[in-house]
Amino acid sequence: MTATNAMRDKILQHVYSAIDELNQQLPAGERVAKSEATVLTGSDGALESLAFLNLIVATEDRVNAAYDTTINLASLLMESDDTPPPGNVGELVDLIAARLSGAGRG
Repeated sequence: MTATNAMRDKILQHVYSAIDELNQQLPAGERVAKSEATVLTGSDGALESLAFLNLIVATEDRVNAAYDTTINLASLLMESDDTPPPGNVGELVDLIAARLSGAGRG
């Protein structure tokens, strides 16, 4: 396993931890599956906009603490026309990994 794959796996675990936290707040029928293929946004998405934002903030808190960085995913997604929201969990992980790599971390 390369360092990049190891970092991606760690990020995925942070996202899954954030999903666990979010699921505690959601009714049983609305809970999010912990899978890279889970669709987060759009018409087939598992989350409404507020729940999606809560997931993003919980994820960035975990990643920032783990990597001693200050990635602000919520601002990035809301303010950038160049960064569409991730469609699924795997895309969210890839976005975070790219931001960490761009920040010289990992």
